[in-house]
Amino acid sequence: MFTFFPNPFFPDIPRSEKQITSLLKLHPTPFFLIDPALTENRITTLTDFFKKHKYPFQPAYSCKTNYSLLSLPLLHQHHLFAETVSMYEYQLARKSKFSDSQIIVNGPHKQDLPRLLSKPLLLHLDNLTELNQAIIYSQTQSIRANLGIRINTLLQPSHFGFNLENGQARFALSSLLNSNVPVTSLHLHLGSNLYDPNLYTKSVSVIINFIKDIYSNFGLKLKYLDLGGGFPSHGQLPHHLHTLFQPLESYLKPIFLELRKLPYTQTLILEPGRYLVDDAGIFVSKVIHSNIKDRQQQIIVDSTINQLPLTWTRPNIVAAFSSNLTQLKQTTTPTIIYGASCQEIDILYQGNFPRVLPNDLVVFYCCGAYNQNMTPDFIFPKPKTYFIKTPLLPSSILGQ
Repeated sequence: MFTFFPNPFFPDIPRSEKQITSLLKLHPTPFFLIDPALTENRITTLTDFFKKHKYPFQPAYSCKTNYSLLSLPLLHQHHLFAETVSMYEYQLARKSKFSDSQIIVNGPHKQDLPRLLSKPLLLHLDNLTELNQAIIYSQTQSIRANLGIRINTLLQPSHFGFNLENGQARFALSSLLNSNVPVTSLHLHLGSNLYDPNLYTKSVSVIINFIKDIYSNFGLKLKYLDLGGGFPSHGQLPHHLHTLFQPLESYLKPIFLELRKLPYTQTLILEPGRYLVDDAGIFVSKVIHSNIKDRQQQIIVDSTINQLPLTWTRPNIVAAFSSNLTQLKQTTTPTIIYGASCQEIDILYQGNFPRVLPNDLVVFYCCGAYNQNMTPDFIFPKPKTYFIKTPLLPSSILGQ
């Protein structure tokens, strides 16, 4: 069984060795390799849950997680929205054939807010400055955007959005309504890589109380409730803590049970990025030098920490392969893997690792989220991203 890809958490998935061998012959390392089948499986796992419970649901893809996925037809095939946080990302989404009605605009810095307000997209105001700009705009022009506000809760403190507990959110919403500006949505994004389902449960409960309040006092029925993302991948947490990856249903079920307490039904939006693509991506690099010094193996690879910037915040999951793609599993030895950027701090891995020789491959797993987008052209050009062509596999095989 070929286990080079996609990652150690899915060892029983067969992959085309010929396809990867061809990539290695045609393209120099390092490069990112993504399996769309894993992303597609994650999308269907997400959407099937709400189909099963007959609850209105709209999935969205957080563009900032990995821009290369915008080129894939599967996002359109599964009717995802594109969630953007800048004009640059908005333009990327439009170039990737998302219509305005399929785009969500979030973020604290909407560089051309008047232009966005004139589009039939979903837009969440983030702060008082944006709120006042929208009200002033509405006095002379019609707002075409479906407008909402971003909220936050003390359960997961944030400086983005309007706080629920101290009355900011109620003030923002009433200011819009008193200015005859329609409000159709609330948005809450708790953060990334959240592992406690109870945090979602408690946060949604607080939001539901707020929705009941504005329904009772303003007669307002919202069209959307956007709960952002944050669902984890198998990648490791910072400070060498192991992830506590749980099936997606452990997060969705408590959210759904809370939503059933609403006085009316509104469409739920989720914007997962890391959950959809992190496990689906690997990073392939090549050993350019290795030696043993003071009983420690020192390796230099043809990549750098700048090409895997999440290394600064979490340890990497790494494996070694020979040039013919045979996994190296012999007795490991204490090892440091250095990048090739001439910086002493360019360390990609420290721990036990198999002995390797020049031209062997070092593969990093769970690299599909953020690394590509955050990689600069520093010393070496930004690595290219390739997609492996595989059929969609049953979720039971993928370990969902």
